[in-house]
Amino acid sequence: MASILELKRKIESLDIIQVSVDAITKTDAIAADLQVKQQLNGVDAKGQRMPNYSPISVELYGKPDGPIILKDTGSFQRKITVKALGDKIVFSSSDDKTQMLEERYGKKGFSILGLNSDTKKEWKEDLQPNLIDIVKKKTGL
Repeated sequence: MASILELKRKIESLDIIQVSVDAITKTDAIAADLQVKQQLNGVDAKGQRMPNYSPISVELYGKPDGPIILKDTGSFQRKITVKALGDKIVFSSSDDKTQMLEERYGKKGFSILGLNSDTKKEWKEDLQPNLIDIVKKKTGL
């Protein structure tokens, strides 16, 4: 077993940013799934309810009655990615429509990518144990 001084040295040498990046990377698919779930519930990253589809969109294009869920073919949501870049977590989609959707809804005050506080709590349930495991492995606890 490591001495107190050895344990202190290991803890002090932890690169907390890298530990966080590792934990986020291990749970990025879960975060992406939660992002999709949030969108399908018609809620943005700020926790705001998205505006409703117009009556024309509902009648003519068969959109569901209720908040915009950003789903036509599912391509935008299938291509959602989550990456840890230093001290930032970046939610994106490699779909061609991503920039257009962000601009369209951003002008109206909505953030279509990113987790709101409720969804972050759900992700934390998976993220936290991974973070603890990584710290334990690096410190020998």
